[in-house]
Amino acid sequence: MPWYGYLLLGVILLIILYPFLITRKNIKILQRVGSYIISAPPRTGKSALACCLAQKHKDRVVSPIPIKVRNEYSYRCSYDDVFKFNQLNSNYAFKENDMLVFDELGLKINSNDLSPEFKETQESLGMFCKLIGHNFNGIMYMIEQHPDRIPKQAREKVEYIVQVKRMRILLFLVKFKLNIYTNVEDYNKVVLSKRQMVVGPVVGPHLNIGHIP
Repeated sequence: MPWYGYLLLGVILLIILYPFLITRKNIKILQRVGSYIISAPPRTGKSALACCLAQKHKDRVVSPIPIKVRNEYSYRCSYDDVFKFNQLNSNYAFKENDMLVFDELGLKINSNDLSPEFKETQESLGMFCKLIGHNFNGIMYMIEQHPDRIPKQAREKVEYIVQVKRMRILLFLVKFKLNIYTNVEDYNKVVLSKRQMVVGPVVGPHLNIGHIP
């Protein structure tokens, strides 16, 4: 094969491997110890993204809603186990490297509700976010349509706010287009750094998600 044939082959391989190399970098960003908000309009792919990240997690995945992780389902806990965790009223003990996935958190806790009961719950959620990285080295994904639906006490303590702009299925792969923000005030603004992920087949958000490369 002439030299330009090898060059062309190298370019083709680079084009094929580039999305997977970018994916590997972005997965590491979203798998650091701490809490994250994953946000997008309905049926954009926010739950699918969280489940794909759960598939990649090597330790235990915990969620109130069952998630198919490898050959088993995630461990079950209730929202109250998080809301009461720092009050020593929780019946659930989190392990050192647990990954927590809480979908549609706004259905259980309303950031605009100022009643004493819900205010205490909001403060408890914020405290729990703060405990991640101090009491245990876990990861928590809070999934909501907009970050404003997450109580301010929790928003102030997240590592990143992940906006899912688009999810596309390409044969046996799924491609996510993401914006990642460090400040909730920048949400929906133009960002200089846009990120992408390419993952395995998605059957649906309930879920049997293929592994992320």
